[in-house]
Amino acid sequence: MKLLPTLSGPRNLLVRTLGRRYFAVTPEEYAKRNYANNEAEYSTVIISLTAQRRHYLLRDVYDDMMPDGVKPERDTLHSLLIGTMKGAHLQDAFFFRDEMKTMGLVPDVALYNFMISTCGKCKNSEQAVRLLEEMKRFEVKPTGQTYICLLNACAAAGQVDRVYAIVSDMTAAGLGLNKFCYAELIAAHKNKEPVTDDVASKILELVEQSKVVRVLI
Repeated sequence: MKLLPTLSGPRNLLVRTLGRRYFAVTPEEYAKRNYANNEAEYSTVIISLTAQRRHYLLRDVYDDMMPDGVKPERDTLHSLLIGTMKGAHLQDAFFFRDEMKTMGLVPDVALYNFMISTCGKCKNSEQAVRLLEEMKRFEVKPTGQTYICLLNACAAAGQVDRVYAIVSDMTAAGLGLNKFCYAELIAAHKNKEPVTDDVASKILELVEQSKVVRVLI
């Protein structure tokens, strides 16, 4: 298995998935080298690697499941997605998202929130916005937390106009603004480039408005 050298030590790979080239072995040798035989055992490996912060190995685990004839269910894909996002491996996270969709599984709002938040950490606000549009297409209703994660991603990039557009969407959806929303509005003005002459006054205005915010539903 591709992950085996990492778990057991040998440097030569039993499987090189980059070219998807699989090497034949006897059943006895395979049994010795195989580190998991079913979904429950693979899930244990996924949990262990995530706990060890070895998120970069989760794609290898998934690749090893296929030749073993193990079809991952929703919970396993959920764990793979969460694990890769904890390591900010955005490309792998979207790979697992796509695998879920291929299997007819739509991520829930918590997973979408996590993906949007990870986009923010990776300074990829454009992808964060696309995720919100995807949620709407799949009829996954955004929550207040969804918008907070999106605000964070766009504010970090200094996208003031987009941040205000998100705030408008929130109010249209009947969601009030809380202190976190105002914090992201302020961050957007601070991070906007080039810096405008009125940035200080706008930030002070937002600080005053934040003192009388309504509770986010």
